[in-house]
Amino acid sequence: SSSSADLNIDSNCKEVVFAGLYWSAMYPTASSTNSNCFNCGPSARNDWNEVRLKIPGRTTYETITADKSNPREVIFKGNNSNNFNNSVYVCFKDVTDLIKPLKNAVNGTYTVGNVRATTGIRQGGSAGGWTLVVIYEAPDKPSKFISVFDGARMTNVDAGPDRLLQVDIPIKGFKTLPAPFNVYAKIGVAALDGDLSRKGDALAFRQGPYSATATNYT
Repeated sequence: SSSSADLNIDSNCKEVVFAGLYWSAMYPTASSTNSNCFNCGPSARNDWNEVRLKIPGRTTYETITADKSNPREVIFKGNNSNNFNNSVYVCFKDVTDLIKPLKNAVNGTYTVGNVRATTGIRQGGSAGGWTLVVIYEAPDKPSKFISVFDGARMTNVDAGPDRLLQVDIPIKGFKTLPAPFNVYAKIGVAALDGDLSRKGDALAFRQGPYSATATNYT
């Protein structure tokens, strides 16, 4: 599995201070031809924690490996029991030292290859993907507090077109301006799986202040 994405930071004077590569997939088996089984088929390869990354201006790929013994780098690894969510893995690698020397050449096309995911037909389907998070400093841009939170929450989002499934993901430790200043925030999240053809298969954030009894999402 291989795909590319373009990064275009709107500043001519910037310096990367953090770059983190995340990749994830459903990978209980290498392949499957059984639509009535979650985890049927030949065994998965053991290198699911390794991908190949090509950065702008390079013609060769770098091997990126998440340390299986480091919980910060292997954020989640299912036990491959007969359950849809238990087939997922989520990996992370700090690639700041690789991307920081690019300076203004950081803009361009990034390609990640060899993301291990089950191919063929499988009950519930399969998915795989990657995200590159880049934090930069630029003197011509407003200052911001930026926090990156690593974690994984596995849940079945197939709630149907007329129901909204609530999933609470608590976060703490981020900085805001002191009271009485207003806080304006933007939140990004990486989500695995999602079918355009299925009604209700989507992700949204809760609006307004948090309430333990609130269930509406927009």
